[in-house]
Amino acid sequence: MVNETDRPGITVPEIAEKYRRSRGVVANTWVLTPEWRERVCVVGHTGYRGLTPVYDAGDVHDLVREWVWLPPEESGIPADRRLTMKEIADYTGIDYSVIRSDASRGALKGHDETDAAGTRTWTRQQVDDLYYGRKIRLRKKP
Repeated sequence: MVNETDRPGITVPEIAEKYRRSRGVVANTWVLTPEWRERVCVVGHTGYRGLTPVYDAGDVHDLVREWVWLPPEESGIPADRRLTMKEIADYTGIDYSVIRSDASRGALKGHDETDAAGTRTWTRQQVDDLYYGRKIRLRKKP
């Protein structure tokens, strides 16, 4: 019997918890996409009667990173560094107009400091928390 902590992969409930999605979204949407079936390997089975698939954690991470925004592993920006909206757009890759819209609607919460010119700023850690797991929407070319 394999110890749960020693197994090489990740199950659907663990994927849902790690990427802040519901178990239903992962099981009924992500796992059923053709892209998932092509790129994510099943490395084993666990659970009752061994019916629960265990997916390769690296494959899952690579694919999910294309679907949702995750903070970069090596950003080079200290967690306490203050970022303006333009810097947030550069850091996240999300369009500046979306960041500005989020700020005006109150979705970009937590700014607690402004610079001398009155520009609102957020720490990199706040940005990571606010945008972690945000769905990436690719623009369709006309």
